[in-house]
Amino acid sequence: MWRSDPSAFKTFAALRTSAEWDGSRVYVAVDGVPAPELAPTTEPWRKIEIEASKRIVAAKVTDNDVFDTVLECTSVALGLTLSLLVSEEVVSAEDDVRGLPEGARTRIEVNRYERSPANRAACIAHHGLVCKACGFDFGAFYGDLGSGYIQVHHRVPVSKMGEDYFVNPVADLIPVCANCHAMLHRSDPPMEVEELARRLKQ
Repeated sequence: MWRSDPSAFKTFAALRTSAEWDGSRVYVAVDGVPAPELAPTTEPWRKIEIEASKRIVAAKVTDNDVFDTVLECTSVALGLTLSLLVSEEVVSAEDDVRGLPEGARTRIEVNRYERSPANRAACIAHHGLVCKACGFDFGAFYGDLGSGYIQVHHRVPVSKMGEDYFVNPVADLIPVCANCHAMLHRSDPPMEVEELARRLKQ
């Protein structure tokens, strides 16, 4: 984790700030020393501690209040941990090819974009696994087969991001089902998730 690239540390800081704005208390220590901020270093870490806690404000605390708070704090700690993991590279075809006979050979140029599994995991840890446009839950519908599955939509298309664009996984990413994801990209620029949700309610 100490060898993560600078963008991972920026993601960590953004998630930490977002959690604290939501009322969580986040404690981070490296090798036993509290760390208000994390930055790239050449000195290996032997141990990192990440704790998240939140006070329950309610006239009468129920089991559901406790469960929801524990789940939220766990999600915060998991998202922070995952944000410091390495990224993966995927290949995305920029344009599809039309008007060619089946089986014809053609040369297709693609652009390579870097997507971070840590950003995806942090998005899901914060927003959950239910589609934010239509409410579809793969786990509830498909059982074990769909458990843990959801697609993640970039509010700013990856192809439009510059090399220095910093992705905030809470603000810039949002979980959606495959159908809604396809509908969002029927327009250019993509439709806002909130607009699609409004249309579906109509």
